[in-house]
Amino acid sequence: MGFVDIHTHLMFGVDDGSRDIKMTLKMLEVAILDGTTDLFLTPHYRLYLSSNTPQITRPLFNDIKERAAHLPINLYLGNEMRVDSKSLSAIKEKNFNTLNDSDYLLIDYPFSLFVGDPVEKILKVASIHPHMIVAHPERHSYTRSLSVIEDIKNKGILIQVNAGSILGSHGSESEYFAHELLENKLVDFVASDGHNLTSRPPLLSDAYNIVLNQYGQEVADDLFKNNAKKLLID
Repeated sequence: MGFVDIHTHLMFGVDDGSRDIKMTLKMLEVAILDGTTDLFLTPHYRLYLSSNTPQITRPLFNDIKERAAHLPINLYLGNEMRVDSKSLSAIKEKNFNTLNDSDYLLIDYPFSLFVGDPVEKILKVASIHPHMIVAHPERHSYTRSLSVIEDIKNKGILIQVNAGSILGSHGSESEYFAHELLENKLVDFVASDGHNLTSRPPLLSDAYNIVLNQYGQEVADDLFKNNAKKLLID
């Protein structure tokens, strides 16, 4: 098994990721050449993108799978659910995509206009859907704290860090905290959060090599491959 990328925006025309099917297929080719064998399409679900329900995304996902059938990669559907009123309503109504229809839901925080305790906010979601993975907390100033992450982890919630953060692509603060999380063994997954072919491509190998060299083979394989196996079981 190669890399398992649990967080990407390769579904075209639905958020700030891929623009069209041509771009999606090219991004898949880039991911394959980089060593990815399993990839999740996780379009945003938040206040202004609340149409990315299963009714919209599943037919589009099936179309992408059919057009990409010639490529050596396994594709899975999910959502990246923002902690806001629209997403909470969708979760209550079960009108969203978990990761490959598993028990796990990918959650993210807003980058601005956040009010309140991040742990309290995430626990509101956990009260509805208890199995969660928090996307890239190293990118948010209010979750860029070991005590906050430890509190989240103590609730049984998992942590996904962006490959770009490990490489420094999201700024020095995100890079520093991503490595602090790695050093403290608080990371469960590393994903690309790929949005395009230029500034945010779906690449994992460079980050994998850094983790391999700094933290060892077992850690690297767990974060980029093994820990995600539970999400691939149909």
